[in-house]
Amino acid sequence: MNNYNVELSFNQWIQWIDWRRKNNCDSLYNDDIKTEMESGLAYWKGKDKKSRKCLVITGRMLDPKRPQRMKTFQKFVLYLIESKLKELFIEMDNQEDYKVNSINDRFVIIYDRRGLTFNHIDPNLQTSSRPLFDSLKRFYGGFLSSIYIVHSNIFFWTFFQILRP
Repeated sequence: MNNYNVELSFNQWIQWIDWRRKNNCDSLYNDDIKTEMESGLAYWKGKDKKSRKCLVITGRMLDPKRPQRMKTFQKFVLYLIESKLKELFIEMDNQEDYKVNSINDRFVIIYDRRGLTFNHIDPNLQTSSRPLFDSLKRFYGGFLSSIYIVHSNIFFWTFFQILRP
């Protein structure tokens, strides 16, 4: 954390505002992500055993030969997170005794690799997904509890050991 350093906190806030403007976080839904919305690439799926909301991301429909698709996919993931956080903030406003930063405020991301084949291998995975993971950790860290990767094979596991934060 920043140990109550006002200057550091202010600089982090400025970086957050700049990042939100750069990624257009306040108006993410548009025709760019309509295909992702309809494809089932990612979706909210209930809660885990610790009552954290679960965002499931699948890679089966993602085409690594179309790099623009990765950018719209990242926008789509941000859209899902932002829309869930808006719901949370509305819920917080409606309840006087709502405890901020409770377990109900948190969510987890489950990256489901079931059904992925060598056709889904993205040679630029590290360069394309690393900024997304860093942004999620940095700007949604108070809400993002964990990222789980399920149904991974030995090749992906080895690659992830290099990629992980």
